[in-house]
Amino acid sequence: MKRIVVGMDGSASARDALQWAAALARSTGAEIVAVNAHVPMQSEMRPGYLERLRDERARELEQWCGQTLDEVDSALVVKDGDPRDVLPAALEELDGDLLVVASRGEGSRGPGFLSVGSVVEFLAHHLERPLAVITPGAPPAITRAVIGVDGSDHGRHAIEWTAAVATATGAHVTAVAVAEPGHPISTTDEDADWQLASERVLANEWAEPLAALGDRFSAVVSRAAPVADVIVDEAAGADADLVVAGARGVGGVTGLRIGGTALAILHRADRPVVLVP
Repeated sequence: MKRIVVGMDGSASARDALQWAAALARSTGAEIVAVNAHVPMQSEMRPGYLERLRDERARELEQWCGQTLDEVDSALVVKDGDPRDVLPAALEELDGDLLVVASRGEGSRGPGFLSVGSVVEFLAHHLERPLAVITPGAPPAITRAVIGVDGSDHGRHAIEWTAAVATATGAHVTAVAVAEPGHPISTTDEDADWQLASERVLANEWAEPLAALGDRFSAVVSRAAPVADVIVDEAAGADADLVVAGARGVGGVTGLRIGGTALAILHRADRPVVLVP
């Protein structure tokens, strides 16, 4: 991981997101670019006034970040526009590996606000690079992560991303799968060993990069449903710091980048979530 882009406003939640990103940057050696989407309150301004407002916002951004980015290579950027446009564009322009945002921010009247159901949900649906959504008060360190595994080829990207982060941070990772009919890890065994057999398939065939973590990896297979509830409950039971899910494109004319399970996890999890396209 070389570069992390953080959507930043003046909220306490955004500062929590920045602290989370800074901790990850220190573990991975990544640079952080804090970006504020500046939406001027006036549409018509006299010459030079917009530049003055932008300069004021740059000073505010520096204050918001404070000492959080000490010992981290970093840059602060203010861009005019809606965060739905600014943040994805900045991520692409900077060739960022991860966009980090707070699950909610200053409020609907504040500049650059972030909240699930608006900016965050838009980003989840349309972003083509990994997105981290950080809940208020989340601890910055990643010590235990839970990842949902659906047995698909696209899901391997999420597994590889999680393995790389766990290697850098020393975190323990639990891979969770729900053995629904037709799932690649499903077994026809009806005896007491079905779960053990399925967990062996999950670990050896579908989560191989994670198995390389040794005793910092475990696999859990369930036959319960819905899938999102199983993953969220496992994360709560393990007191995980992070939930990871693959964000599969659902196609069609919308070009959305997230399916129902990932969206349900995003809305229900009370801890940081990373969606990996």
